[in-house]
Amino acid sequence: MPHPAEREELGVVRLVNLDDVNSNSEFDVRIFTDGSKIGGGVGASLSIWKGETETKAHKLALSKYCTVYQAELLALCKATREAKKYAEKSFGIYSDSMAALQTVQNHSCLHPLAVEARENLKAMSLQGKVVTLHWIKAHAGLEGNERADELAKGAAAGSKRKPDYDQCPVSFVKRSIRTSTLDEWNRRYKSGETASITKLFFPDAVKAYRMTKKFTPTNLKTQLMTGHGGFSEYLNRFKCKESPSCICDIKNRLRSAQQEQHEVLPKQQQGTPEPPEPQGAPQKQTEASLHHVDHVDGRDTAPGNTSEVSLL
Repeated sequence: MPHPAEREELGVVRLVNLDDVNSNSEFDVRIFTDGSKIGGGVGASLSIWKGETETKAHKLALSKYCTVYQAELLALCKATREAKKYAEKSFGIYSDSMAALQTVQNHSCLHPLAVEARENLKAMSLQGKVVTLHWIKAHAGLEGNERADELAKGAAAGSKRKPDYDQCPVSFVKRSIRTSTLDEWNRRYKSGETASITKLFFPDAVKAYRMTKKFTPTNLKTQLMTGHGGFSEYLNRFKCKESPSCICDIKNRLRSAQQEQHEVLPKQQQGTPEPPEPQGAPQKQTEASLHHVDHVDGRDTAPGNTSEVSLL
């Protein structure tokens, strides 16, 4: 990294519309850059113009795991390499990636492509060349930018040669580690004998990983989805409650018992008239029945004492 006193300040000119582009196109050489990722492939491109004519075009292939950001940076770096080869004195480099331009502009960023691009720009400055970086709006109908976009897509879709750039991005490494970790977690999760309640809600650990990002967990949600909480069954396992049934289960059982009792009760208790007792029934049977009732009620009444029995 150069000493701060030796750093050359790099500016980026924003071109919003066609008028801005026309007023910033008076350069000996104009270089349009672009990056693309399509169909699983990644490509970058340069379109070099002198006046109104394209004089040279470059297609650059990147490894499939590379990002569009890397493709845009590679295109900018390649543009500075090409500009060093020309004898002309003024150059305009155009890109529709503000992130890539700001990376080149920021001296604190140590990305290898950005560092090389800054070194090339400094070398051209020492040669007396003037290089201006421009941001242009993508797909705005600008001929040079549309041409670079076409070349980048062609490089991403149709290139079968050895990649011009194959450095693995940190994001790809992180994603690969996360994917392999989730797969192993899911394998252990499905083959394990625990978490039976949780598996009712989340049968797949990978899908659960994505779903849990969409809601905020609370203590109640956690208890419900794990079965570890103030539930009768859970408390009964640890001898904190006598019965594993919850109150709603007890009510259902009582309701069921009442229904069964209703079905087996004698018909006379369900509204059916009791048949008349035959005349001439022995008086002793009646008195014995009354004595049995008194005994069950906790009294020992004489069989003939009907006045006390009538109070029951």
